[in-house]
Amino acid sequence: MKHVNLRYLESPVLYDIKKNEMYEIDEEALKVVSLFDGKNEIDEVIKKSGASEDDVRNFITYLFQNGLAFENKSQKYVRDFNVKKAKEPTLRNLLIHITTACNLRCVHCYIDKKQPIHLNKKIYSKILKYYDDMQGIKLMISGGEPLLHPSFKDMILELEQYQFRKILFTNSLLLDESIIRFLENKVEEIQISIDGTKSHEAFRKKDGSFEETINKIRILKQYDFTISVSTMIHKKNVSEMNELQDVLRELKVDNWYLDVPTITGDYNNNQDFHAKCEDAANILNNYGWGEQIYDWEDDFACGTHLCAIMANGDVTKCGLFSEEPVGNLKDKSLEDCWNLIIENYIWKQAELKCMKLNCPYISDCRGGCRYRAKTCTNDLFGIDEVKCRAFNFKFD
Repeated sequence: MKHVNLRYLESPVLYDIKKNEMYEIDEEALKVVSLFDGKNEIDEVIKKSGASEDDVRNFITYLFQNGLAFENKSQKYVRDFNVKKAKEPTLRNLLIHITTACNLRCVHCYIDKKQPIHLNKKIYSKILKYYDDMQGIKLMISGGEPLLHPSFKDMILELEQYQFRKILFTNSLLLDESIIRFLENKVEEIQISIDGTKSHEAFRKKDGSFEETINKIRILKQYDFTISVSTMIHKKNVSEMNELQDVLRELKVDNWYLDVPTITGDYNNNQDFHAKCEDAANILNNYGWGEQIYDWEDDFACGTHLCAIMANGDVTKCGLFSEEPVGNLKDKSLEDCWNLIIENYIWKQAELKCMKLNCPYISDCRGGCRYRAKTCTNDLFGIDEVKCRAFNFKFD
């Protein structure tokens, strides 16, 4: 079960790290799975579980058939599951900005790059331990450009002792064959930014970067990674979406995520890139594919199970809320910070203006992006007009 982890979120789950699939189980099944530690024969699992033999054998057959367990004949692979009930809503998705250093100067960036900051290695180690204890399942490594952290390889190596799904966010330009081979079997997914075809280089301010990025994806597809592409919708790529879609399909990209930049940071000074709201909404409706990147809960707004850690150790709701940290890991634990996020930055849909407008799409939209709503309306609980238009919801 090297690729499978056992967690206790809102309920016990088996999480297939490789496939990014979650299987909800009951308490009886939890006890059975916890005995799959590499030390117990199947007959011992049945005996120690205390459940009926037929039920246990049927469940074990189900695990084998779905690739969630294997028979450990050599007994060289032994593990102890770190399982304990997590506080709700649970922290399942952790984004770590390990550095502010970057080799690009993208027009929409919100990170201060004046003096590069690298996340302290000791704090990073504490984060991993905290997150594992809190039953985390996905760990996303970002920047800046994460490959510019002086201890990047050491940080990736440290991840090997944890059973998270590891996702690397990168612009890809620093990837070469040796780094790619190093990353294989250490991270499950690599997410790369492509923001148009002809307009990508203007958006990223780097000549030749589009073709170079495409070539890097071709190389990555020869290895066993999930490859995702994220695209920011802007005025200059609106007419390029069909062409970009064809390119990404030819590359056999697994996931294509699209979003609209929030007008903050450098994007304030690049108004010639701001797309019309209706154009952005139309693109959100008609492009993109793959599995969702974050989990959510019914009745809650965006980011129910997400928080971010900045390169200086600040803990925030997400990177966009970097100016509103709930604490710093130099003097607070991740668990303490998450409790503060639950108190102040986990929003119920019932709190949003969307509810007062009787929006029929709230359960699907979840109110859109709270930071974008706050920026555009000066109201944290206001509407996210981009998402309203995407759902064709008209309001006064």
